Amino acid sequence: MKWVMLAGTVIASVCAIMSPAVAKIYMTDTFDLIEQSNLIVVGTVQSVNDQAFRVVVTEILDGKRVGKTIAVTPSTMESCLGRSVNYYPGEELLLLLDDNGTDEFQVIGNGRGKVVLRCDETHARLNLNIYRESRQARIESVRKLIPIARLKDEDAKNKILEQLKTP
Repeated sequence: MKWVMLAGTVIASVCAIMSPAVAKIYMTDTFDLIEQSNLIVVGTVQSVNDQAFRVVVTEILDGKRVGKTIAVTPSTMESCLGRSVNYYPGEELLLLLDDNGTDEFQVIGNGRGKVVLRCDETHARLNLNIYRESRQARIESVRKLIPIARLKDEDAKNKILEQLKTP
């Protein structure tokens, strides 16, 4: 547990030092994930099991209308240490999802389509609470990138992105 907290502190420190570069990388990575997704929602994790997690949807930023609660797979993450649950009841998330033409939703980008907006106090101790102040900013940045990501003209898309990247 101490190693996890230390790693989170180191990552947060590096991000704070490199914030302009990290912001550009975040925007580019998020943009690519938005292009791949067909449903973008804000919601709170209600329950988690080995196969899926259930999210109470509070806002649909893009995509088809869905029920108040959706199931998303997988609920675990593979690493060199094995499988571990990557979602926790009470987390408020912005999720970039794909439904593959079914009613089963999957997080885009091997889990990179998960953006933590708020988490419960237990998991906030793992430095996830660094996201609390930026909740609305994260939602708004994705909301502004959606119409650009949905453009059919790649040249127009690239020109707009270049303008956004210029300080």
